[in-house]
Amino acid sequence: MMDLKKLIAQHFPDDIVEVKGILKFTLHMPNEKIVHYLNIGCTDKNINNLAICVDHDDDEFAIDLLKNDVKPLEAPITIINTEFEDKKFDSILMASGLYHRQLRGIVNEYRNNFFLCLPIFKSEFFGNETEKDFLDTCAKFTPVYNWNREKNPKSVVAFSNPKTGGGTIKKGIVLAFPTIKREINNMDGVEDGTMLITNYKNEKIDIRSSTKNFSLKTNKTDLTLGNDELVNYIWDFISI
Repeated sequence: MMDLKKLIAQHFPDDIVEVKGILKFTLHMPNEKIVHYLNIGCTDKNINNLAICVDHDDDEFAIDLLKNDVKPLEAPITIINTEFEDKKFDSILMASGLYHRQLRGIVNEYRNNFFLCLPIFKSEFFGNETEKDFLDTCAKFTPVYNWNREKNPKSVVAFSNPKTGGGTIKKGIVLAFPTIKREINNMDGVEDGTMLITNYKNEKIDIRSSTKNFSLKTNKTDLTLGNDELVNYIWDFISI
């Protein structure tokens, strides 16, 4: 079996260095650079952790991220609560090589124990995503490789607006907060508008609009709110 470090060096011969025991190598694209940080045999000889940062180097944070003494669970996705000294993120997501596509064609022999480590806000993932859901979230919803991003909570929303005719399928779709805010504004003053929001904890709020205000129900509370109050409530509900 070929040494993993030598295998990586074959594909990145001119741009590979070692930073405090972590292998660093960069893929230069026409419009961006993709910086890889690989901790080989970090907590176990069979576990290799990879972190990726797009468009800038952040060696110190990569070391902080990869030197965390955490091990993935048997599930394809493991989310570990943690704190970082200089970053806002509150969790690490570890995705097995069966889920992510990084370094595909290079480390195929090692994929089962080749984990992608993402610094995340815990509200950005449900933790039970299918492979497709995970890849779609990373590609279309949350810029997981941007380590300077703002929080982008993930929630499932089903809504119906009888005035505009807008809405979703019954089981709902994943929407970003700005889109939820826009649809709430569209329902302001609309009789019989509905919205059901499920946050990353699988908690739900049921919202109904009328010509005067919004009513909001959970299994614990029943409120009447104006537009701005409701938008603030939703942000807290999906992100905290």
